[in-house]
Amino acid sequence: MEVLLRIRNLLSAWFLHILPQQQNVMLEEKVRERTRELEASQLEVLERLAQAAEFRDDDTGKHTQRVGEMAARVASAMGLPKEQIEYIRQAAPLHDVGKIGISDTILLKPGKLTDEEFETIKEHAAIGARLLTNGHSKLVQLAEIIAHSHHERWDGRGYPQKLKEEEIPIEGRIVAIADVFDALTNERPYKKAWPVGEAQSEIEKQSGKQFDPRVAAALLEILAEDP
Repeated sequence: MEVLLRIRNLLSAWFLHILPQQQNVMLEEKVRERTRELEASQLEVLERLAQAAEFRDDDTGKHTQRVGEMAARVASAMGLPKEQIEYIRQAAPLHDVGKIGISDTILLKPGKLTDEEFETIKEHAAIGARLLTNGHSKLVQLAEIIAHSHHERWDGRGYPQKLKEEEIPIEGRIVAIADVFDALTNERPYKKAWPVGEAQSEIEKQSGKQFDPRVAAALLEILAEDP
């Protein structure tokens, strides 16, 4: 009896010790699951916001996704950390969210823009940054940076801040080239699609001018490997 009583006491003590640990593990898993759900919901909302802007001048709504994928490939070819690559993939589709604030008359104009109209359309970079400003998550903060900087140029002749070279955030430099390449190789209301070879030649020509030479080299490397 004494042995059984001792065993019973030991088991009771063990259960009293292990039960809180199991409860903590279950609670931590629930928190992780809830965090994943919130992150997925946030990403879905951001993707839909990006599509809402893109449908303005791309009735397929695929431009933003293609830019995100190409930007991630360029980032990977440059050897950026995996976490940074994934953030670029997710944030890049919001690069043109500021188009929401641009009139259809200008955005969908089939012919060449006047100087005044071009100045108006350039405002979308600053508008996008304002829409995304003061974000609490790293993803929204990066999306703001990309929206604001993806039309800056390596030679300092871009907009809206006329940043040059390393002053431009690396994410903005990467999305800039992915955006231009996709815009060149796909049809828009105001232009026909360019053959990939012609777009490639344009990227080579603009390396060191419009584009960071390292970023351009990474994209050209990808194009050389693609079938």
